[in-house]
Amino acid sequence: MKRSTFIKAWLTHLFVVLLVAIPGWVLIRSLQRTQLPEAAGPSVQSFLWWVFGAVGVATLLAWWLAKDIKRPIRELLRLVQNLKQGHTQARLLWHREDEFQPLVQSFNDLAAEVHRRTSLLEERARWFESLVSSMTEGIAVIRQDGRILFANPAFQQMLQVDAWEGRPYWEVIRVPGFEEIMTAAHQDENGVQREIRVGDRVYQCWARRIRNANEVVVAFHDVTAIRETQRMKRDFVANVSHELRTPLTAIKGFLETLAEEQGTLNPRYLDIIQRHTDRLIHIVEDLLTLSRLEDPRQSLEFEPLHLPEIVADIVEGVRPRFEEKGLALQLHVHDEIPAILGDRVQIEQLLLNLLDNALRYTEQGKVDVILRAEDSFVVLEVADTGIGIPKEHLPRIFERFYVVDKARSRRTGGTGLGLSIVKHIVLLHRGRIEVQSTVGKGSRFIVRFPSAPSQRS
Repeated sequence: MKRSTFIKAWLTHLFVVLLVAIPGWVLIRSLQRTQLPEAAGPSVQSFLWWVFGAVGVATLLAWWLAKDIKRPIRELLRLVQNLKQGHTQARLLWHREDEFQPLVQSFNDLAAEVHRRTSLLEERARWFESLVSSMTEGIAVIRQDGRILFANPAFQQMLQVDAWEGRPYWEVIRVPGFEEIMTAAHQDENGVQREIRVGDRVYQCWARRIRNANEVVVAFHDVTAIRETQRMKRDFVANVSHELRTPLTAIKGFLETLAEEQGTLNPRYLDIIQRHTDRLIHIVEDLLTLSRLEDPRQSLEFEPLHLPEIVADIVEGVRPRFEEKGLALQLHVHDEIPAILGDRVQIEQLLLNLLDNALRYTEQGKVDVILRAEDSFVVLEVADTGIGIPKEHLPRIFERFYVVDKARSRRTGGTGLGLSIVKHIVLLHRGRIEVQSTVGKGSRFIVRFPSAPSQRS
């Protein structure tokens, strides 16, 4: 038969009430019948004994009842303590059918769910640790206060880190430029990516702050082999270009001599040979220029430059070539153009390449050169009314030797390196370049240079 703890409590209360009420009622009736004052003393005394007896019995019953109620609570507390200590397989056995049975069953279900989720988290933690430990990239998690929260073996090996647990990164990672990376990562939600050198190794460092957290994830990728290959390629191109320039110059000189003394020679053949020789010389010169721009040992001479004067000189210098082709070349300079920090020779090379590109691919109309200020940048635009660039070619026009119309490029003497040189010059000046083009209507090259610090607002 089901036993209810609350029914037992109600019966105990009723029993105490009866123990007190019945003797009291009997005593009152006895006094009413006898009308003897002498009977009051013994009757009251008897009544008090009944009261004390009833209280004693009620106390014993209450103690027994409290003990019966306290037992499941104590068992539940023991189960909770086991869960806190990580014993998620602990369960509470309860065979009695009373009001505590659903509570005990709920706690057992909760313990089972905790065990399931804990096992899943432990499995995922083991999987994550195995994955991160086997990675060749160095991974570390650094808290906002600078203390290292986690680092995989690759990270320790790359940066030669021994004891890192809980230590500030500036005590462990003594690499020039790493502190600037951490500062930039806390300020930029999109993360930062830079190269750093540790000994004779070059690493691509990527750092990003975790959203809604105070940690920064740092990843290191070894790019030493890639940079060495690029260096070898640059050296090869530079050496080959140097070796080719001397014989090509000699060939060009002898061609000019033959042109003067051609006699019975067909001048058309000489023109063809000279045109292709000039194209080879241009390719070699562009390759040498590109190699110098890509060489990290090459240092540019930065100085405050006022672009309106430089651009005006370049435009006037190339204007005869545009007029010869029947094209209008217009310069538009907005007022109050701030200075930029740049290398004058490279800036002139950039503008000459953009104008040469516009001249080559514009048959009629005009070319506009625009200078204007925009926030903390100086914007240089070269817009033409030429043939335009198809949309699918726009992402690749800054690649080496990439030309949209190969036949036209060969006919006009293009090398496919001009825009690649332009992009490298822009990057060396910490600028940005973009292209807007419509087929049949023309193209617009937009270059943004950061203004000089003293000129910024």
